[in-house]
Amino acid sequence: MAQHNPFGNDYGNDIKRSPIRKILNKFSLGVGTGFGRTYYSHDLDDFALVEKGEQLYIIDKTTFNATGTNQGYTNWVSDAQVTNSLLIAPGDVVSQSDTANLTFRGIGNNIPLSLTLHLNLFIFRLGGGVTAEYATLPDMLLQDNPSPGFGAYQPRKSSSLQTRYFGIIGAKVYDFWDYSFAVDMHIGKLNRGSAFNKAQIDKASYMNLGISIEKNFSEYFRLTVRPSYDMKKYNLLLPESGLTVQHKQPALYVNVGVSFNYAEVPRCKIDACRTQLKHVHYGKEFRGQPITKKQNPKYGENHPTLLRYKGKNKKKINPF
Repeated sequence: MAQHNPFGNDYGNDIKRSPIRKILNKFSLGVGTGFGRTYYSHDLDDFALVEKGEQLYIIDKTTFNATGTNQGYTNWVSDAQVTNSLLIAPGDVVSQSDTANLTFRGIGNNIPLSLTLHLNLFIFRLGGGVTAEYATLPDMLLQDNPSPGFGAYQPRKSSSLQTRYFGIIGAKVYDFWDYSFAVDMHIGKLNRGSAFNKAQIDKASYMNLGISIEKNFSEYFRLTVRPSYDMKKYNLLLPESGLTVQHKQPALYVNVGVSFNYAEVPRCKIDACRTQLKHVHYGKEFRGQPITKKQNPKYGENHPTLLRYKGKNKKKINPF
């Protein structure tokens, strides 16, 4: 038979808990932002490189004509434009040597804003998310630049608003005091935004590997820091030809955010109640703290140190 407490707490087997709350408690909702660095690179081994004034062109090496007309391409990173009847002038800088390393590299910045939702099954995490990301397209310099050298590749648009849709699979691997550590993988699709010509770019999938470091303020609320490594690339199809340029875009990110779970029991509504643990009133279970605080009264969350015992005041009371 259930024991009865004169103060109104029934600690028996008939405690009422919401099954909906119990299910919702298994999910973690996260929001965050951060900073990333994307390392753009592409090689032009199958092309001749020509600089006319401040404009760079690539030309199919098998059809390159130093004395006649050529079909050249500009802006071959994001939205290639074709130029027919391109003539090579005496003052142009040209490289078509098989020994030249025609590789351009540059570093862009990324600022993501993410929303994630995952289900917690024991130590495992399954879910998904969406990210809106401001990304810059950098000027790119030619590695091993020959003499006389080429100028930098400059994209027509220097920034783009990108979106990501991804699934999440991971696991919590370690707990240490108020900290938890998890490894996870994001796999999804990347929309590179209006700076890129979608008709020229193949569908872009990517994989992101990360370590989530979580500061648990309670069992429901935590601060997260997630360093990660992004693996992605794409092929750009040059118009009026079957030629493609492969681009690599690995990236490093550090994301910071918060994550919380829906509490499986409601907050106690009795003003006079000072219980910090989960407790029972008349057959219903309540929590004694907001979701941002622990449920353990031994820590004394509701009883902070008085000012008279802090700093210089403490020395006044006990000078030794």
